[in-house]
Amino acid sequence: MDLSAAFPMWDTARMVLLGSDIRDLPPRRRAPSVLLGLNGEGDSLWHLGAALGAERVAVLPEAAAWLAEHLGSSDDPDPGGLVLGVTGGCGGAGASTAAVWLAQEAAVHGIRTLLVDGDSRGGGLELCLAAEDAPGLRWPDLADASGSIGTGQLSDSLPIAGGFSFLSWPGSRDRPLDVEPGPSRPSLMRRGGDMS
Repeated sequence: MDLSAAFPMWDTARMVLLGSDIRDLPPRRRAPSVLLGLNGEGDSLWHLGAALGAERVAVLPEAAAWLAEHLGSSDDPDPGGLVLGVTGGCGGAGASTAAVWLAQEAAVHGIRTLLVDGDSRGGGLELCLAAEDAPGLRWPDLADASGSIGTGQLSDSLPIAGGFSFLSWPGSRDRPLDVEPGPSRPSLMRRGGDMS
């Protein structure tokens, strides 16, 4: 599509990707989303981004994974649901039990709920739920995931217990302890339910 064909959609597009070969832009009420360029373009790419009013500059190929994540999140503009954290002061304080009760109560009231176990060294929420055999992904299954994971794709892949989805560490003691949730995961979890 050439620039003149894009003019009618210029102000209504949710996201605009611009190549570094562009020089003249029509007036727009909001800044273009992403200016794409190549590694060898150096500082001129950043100067062009500033002149065009780009919100982001993606230097390829290094920014390819970030761009895929950014484009994936643009399909789901809803910022997501309420995130409620439950933290125990020490092992055995009852944080897991309280989290399960809250998730169960939310599900009873029709709130789409995702219960996330963030403690890789804990007992695993699936044990509290008596759902060790429930089919679905656990944290170690997501350890090597990269790029964008759609919220629908994620929720369809997780186990369900008590009327809500959950993401837990396996309840067995032979699990790896060196896998931690990646930096992009919390926003994905937030978009995955009304309450996480």
